[in-house]
Amino acid sequence: MTYLVLKRLQFSIDQISKISGSKDERHGFKKQLIDISNQIYHQILEVEVSEGGRKTITLRKPFLAALPLSSVRVEPGSPSSPPPSKSDAIRISETLLALHGVRASLLSFLTKPERAGEMHIAVGIYHSQFAELCLDYCDPSFSITNDWKTVPAHTEWRYHLVRATPSTKILTKLRSLSHGPWLSEGFSARNSTAKVRSLKAIINWLGDMPQSPPDIHQHWQEELAIFERFQRMNVKRVQPEQHLVPRNQGLSLMQALSSMN
Repeated sequence: MTYLVLKRLQFSIDQISKISGSKDERHGFKKQLIDISNQIYHQILEVEVSEGGRKTITLRKPFLAALPLSSVRVEPGSPSSPPPSKSDAIRISETLLALHGVRASLLSFLTKPERAGEMHIAVGIYHSQFAELCLDYCDPSFSITNDWKTVPAHTEWRYHLVRATPSTKILTKLRSLSHGPWLSEGFSARNSTAKVRSLKAIINWLGDMPQSPPDIHQHWQEELAIFERFQRMNVKRVQPEQHLVPRNQGLSLMQALSSMN
């Protein structure tokens, strides 16, 4: 129910912006809708602080109860978590993948300090952290049927990657990942259009970096070349040989000519 309300609110806010031609959120009916949205997010989200002082935005416990028990793989501030940096002072929990259906609304809330308060996070870092989470679950060791986070990860990774500030973790994942179902972006594994779009998105994102790691860039260029070559082979294999006359059709023609004589 909360999910649907947030989605309807964001749709209404976007429509008002289009009609009015203004992005001003301080006045009128639009402000009332945003205020309602803010109240909902402050009710379902909270900041957890670890013993080491690390802050993590996560779903509140009543909402966590609706998720499978395996929802949190690494607890904030655990020994496997890297220490926070200035640009990484607050983290996004993987539980927020449950809100992938309201990504525009969540983005608008968390990236505006006047709305999010202590949960505020810069836009580039927001997308970087989500891209890191998604790419983690794009690893073939995670099953779509056994881990609910895999589906939103497959669906959302490209959206966040192309908007992300480059990070060591993103580059590490792109270095180790290869062709797989995640490139279909949640569509059928046979969707070649989605796969080509995904491969080109990775290559373009790497190409836009001031100093793109050449091995990673080359790896994905080769993945694209291999996939396109495979597609061309498939097309040639299924194309009918239209220039040949079927044998039974030829016999029928000969029989027709014989009957005329």
